[in-house]
Amino acid sequence: KREILGCGVLQLDDTPIQCQAGKGAENFKAHLWTYTSPLSRGVVFDFALDWGHEHVAAFLGEKIEGCLVGDGYAGFGVSVQKYPALTEAGCWAHVLRKFRDAMKESPVEALRMVRRIAKLFDVEREAVEKKLEPEAVRALRAD
Repeated sequence: KREILGCGVLQLDDTPIQCQAGKGAENFKAHLWTYTSPLSRGVVFDFALDWGHEHVAAFLGEKIEGCLVGDGYAGFGVSVQKYPALTEAGCWAHVLRKFRDAMKESPVEALRMVRRIAKLFDVEREAVEKKLEPEAVRALRAD
């Protein structure tokens, strides 16, 4: 956890999960928060009974800086307000989903954006395949 929070780039997302409540009780939905960084090999899973932003704030602790990459969950904005040195950034995979949905309404415009986003994924794939260090990844992205 310490390594991931100290990397300067934090990626997080949650996954709703069905939990067994025990004999005679109704199952319930909880959330498994996943925290990782492209600058670390680690991953941390944090279980929470609900989707509240308080869980993210509790995980982040008192002081964190850098970039928080997520899916646009409104609770991230609350967390970012608490930490002036933290910047919220969006996730291209989540953006891509929205443009795929838009193909029905505006296929030409949506396809144009899907192709542009695909080029970003190509760059990231190349960086992974070549096992580039962060500075080399930045240079590849800039090209």
